[in-house]
Amino acid sequence: MTVLYLVRHAHSDWTPDESRPLSPIGMRDAQSLARSLARFPITQILSSPYKRARQTIDPYAERAGLKIKEDHRFRERDLGDIGLTSFKDAIKKTWLDPDFAYPEGESIHQAQNRALKALAEYVHTETTKHVVISTHGNLLTIILNHFDSRIGFHFWENLTLPDIYYINTDSDEGPEVIRIWQPLSDRTDG
Repeated sequence: MTVLYLVRHAHSDWTPDESRPLSPIGMRDAQSLARSLARFPITQILSSPYKRARQTIDPYAERAGLKIKEDHRFRERDLGDIGLTSFKDAIKKTWLDPDFAYPEGESIHQAQNRALKALAEYVHTETTKHVVISTHGNLLTIILNHFDSRIGFHFWENLTLPDIYYINTDSDEGPEVIRIWQPLSDRTDG
């Protein structure tokens, strides 16, 4: 049996630098997230190498005494050169055509394939596994879309910073996708 806990990173002040850290609000929420995850029998932690994703899961890893395995395949999707298109409109266009990619960017299907290849390497090494993946909103939505095709652009729009989704891949009715935690206040930017 495999249970996944997909974590969207906590708040960071936006800059184009992908190595940006969490904001003070994000650091506080990472502590709350750690307390929430402590109730689950997690056996492995994977993370995007981007600082904000790693800082989000660090407090839990320390609390649980688990090491974090960084994997670049869990980084945020590279949209590429979106020109003058707004970020939100750029994301929406890619959900309307999952094979579309802006110049020098990744399509939804390309990003999904890289993330699922990484997942396959980690989750099929033991018979029972509870795996946390600390990642980014766009990629989290893309991964969840693999398990539930109804998940897409509007789902992405409603994610908070941070957010946690549970996926039981071995449910009798097919994969279950359930939101199990989000911050008390609605933080959706960063």
